[in-house]
Amino acid sequence: MSATRHRRASQRILRLESHNGRDRLEIDPGRTPAKLVEALEGSSKDSLWVLPNTTAVHAFLDAVHELFRRETRPRQRLGSLLVLGATTPNATPVLQGLFHPVVGGASFEHLPHDVLVEVLEMPDDEAGDLLIGGWTNPDGELLILVRGNLRTIVAPFSMFAATDHAIPDFRRLSFEDHGHTVRLGNYEASSDSILYELDPDYRRRLNAQRRESERGLGPALRRLRKQRGLSRSEFPGLSEKTIARIERGEIQRPNARTVKALEAKLGMALDEIAEF
Repeated sequence: MSATRHRRASQRILRLESHNGRDRLEIDPGRTPAKLVEALEGSSKDSLWVLPNTTAVHAFLDAVHELFRRETRPRQRLGSLLVLGATTPNATPVLQGLFHPVVGGASFEHLPHDVLVEVLEMPDDEAGDLLIGGWTNPDGELLILVRGNLRTIVAPFSMFAATDHAIPDFRRLSFEDHGHTVRLGNYEASSDSILYELDPDYRRRLNAQRRESERGLGPALRRLRKQRGLSRSEFPGLSEKTIARIERGEIQRPNARTVKALEAKLGMALDEIAEF
């Protein structure tokens, strides 16, 4: 996308609808304010609205007011809302009363606009494993981080320990790598490590995935070999390369000669090895 086209796209209000990922509706409020009201009429609790700047916030509020002037029946939730520009104090209660959650606002740091939209268009379970933006709270020494499903998580400054190469600068918060990386000046932290530390559900899910990937003959042979202090060269009749290929899962059904050599060295039947 050219710089000009990107600037134009980033001025548009987006409505993203959850459906095997998200379908996108883009609206230029400056040119077609009536379409924005029409889009609000079609909004639901599954809609995700993205307001790219303060100008869009004002246009959006005007459209909300117009919608309520037209409708005789009070509206309930109109979806969730991500605000990338500052709002006025009077706007916040209105938005929070109609949308849930409402995330963003002044001093909100986030991924570049086009990358941010790509993450938001992912299915919720995938987007929720990425960090798209947040704020720094220096007084409380906290980072408030927003996931791609708009859920927030709070990280204390203390979990970002300085390394030999970088010291975290909490005044310079940014997000990179499609939400996989949180940067604090020259210091980097992975979203995986942050979520693993702070979200028990994420930790359980990741550990379950790891256990699943560690099943089978290869991982079991590696665990058993290391427990017994054996190198790959200590299996008579088998090369180091063969042992390595079995452990990597490249050989899942060893031939009879290989099975016999493994069983003789380890003193276990192949089924027992695979269940270790």
